[in-house]
Amino acid sequence: MASLAIQVANNNAWYLDPIKAAIKSWLGYDIYGSRHLGVLNDLTPGMARSIATAPSMIPHLRFVGGGYEYLGVTKPFLPGRDDSVVALQSSCGAAQFGSYDSCVAWETMGGEQTSTSAPSALWYNYYPVLMGADTNHAGLIGSQTGVRLVPVDNRFIIGQLGVDFSTASRVDKPWWAFWSSGTTYVYVPGSESRSMSQTVYSTLNP
Repeated sequence: MASLAIQVANNNAWYLDPIKAAIKSWLGYDIYGSRHLGVLNDLTPGMARSIATAPSMIPHLRFVGGGYEYLGVTKPFLPGRDDSVVALQSSCGAAQFGSYDSCVAWETMGGEQTSTSAPSALWYNYYPVLMGADTNHAGLIGSQTGVRLVPVDNRFIIGQLGVDFSTASRVDKPWWAFWSSGTTYVYVPGSESRSMSQTVYSTLNP
């Protein structure tokens, strides 16, 4: 969304009105002729990547959402799945720009164990650890609950940091599909009753 804001900020063409309306829903103010573009410039994917991918031994834990915010008006302008502000290509830490539906190729954001579109590689020291199919951008650190969270990279230790989310699985199988082994889902039990930040805190600070 930051890239779009920069691109249209000083263009008064009528056909850009839907984009400007979506950006205004996100920012809360009209960007046309705005002088408040400095931070937005730093949030564009290119600039943010140049900052975030600077050499560092500090692990980057990624918490990813795919939910709706701002009545969904921002979603048509973001590639692939997104949290209404940031697309998965950025939130997962993908090494290449692309339109993705998950951070990993073997699990959907809803926890279904199946093949899906995902980055072929992530930036060095980037670890997507939790996904929430219905978690929106504000909900990543806010108080949004009611989302069953899905573990991605899990049960690993880097330096003094240990990540070990509790996991559970279930198999959904229609009674009439006797030939099928069913669909397996993996999730963090009890996560629906907590926000994502509460789930992270209780796991990383036992």
